Amino acid sequence: VAAALSELRRAPFDVVLLDIVMPDVDGYAALDQIRADPALHDLPVVMVSGHHDLESEVLAIERGADAYLTKPVRATLLHARVNACVERSRARCRERELVAELTREHQRAETLLHHILPPSIAMRLKASPGRIADIVADATVVFVDMVGFTHMAAHSNPGQVVDCLNQLFGAYDALAEQLGVEKIKTIGDAYLAVCGVPEPNTDHVAAAVRFAQAASVQA
Repeated sequence: VAAALSELRRAPFDVVLLDIVMPDVDGYAALDQIRADPALHDLPVVMVSGHHDLESEVLAIERGADAYLTKPVRATLLHARVNACVERSRARCRERELVAELTREHQRAETLLHHILPPSIAMRLKASPGRIADIVADATVVFVDMVGFTHMAAHSNPGQVVDCLNQLFGAYDALAEQLGVEKIKTIGDAYLAVCGVPEPNTDHVAAAVRFAQAASVQA
């Protein structure tokens, strides 16, 4: 049985025909080992036995057999059972692949949502889809622009320009998080942010000024 299980793990099989009476261990114990192995857990198993009693059949099904046939086995019935088990196995495999793909798409959507929207807004949108409209009585908008960018871009290759902007905006993102400023978007070489939205901040003017001063040093 150990050699058989090793072979099952080594090579792909569509279905296993398993007897109950075997030299080393009985078929039930072998079935338990198959179902306990993550690599073999979903492998279809058809029990074939000379035991005709209902108790043996029930025990085999309870321990994870996909079907139970008694000897002598008719070829047509065996063929039908094996085909049915293989089809179910393939359907489960397709289902797992679909679930995995849906999970990946959900994760990508979550990542995109959090990249586009502030965390608090993203959480509100997930909790209650629909229109989100708040009244903000007081906030500060920050617009940072790089002086001389057009000249620099004209005398640099595209890769250098992209690397420069990535480095600069990455530093701005870190400053914004540190100072409580919310990034809205980048527009070419410009960086648009706001303070006091979506989270209220009584110190939004000072925080925005601190951000602008620190951003000018980075530039």
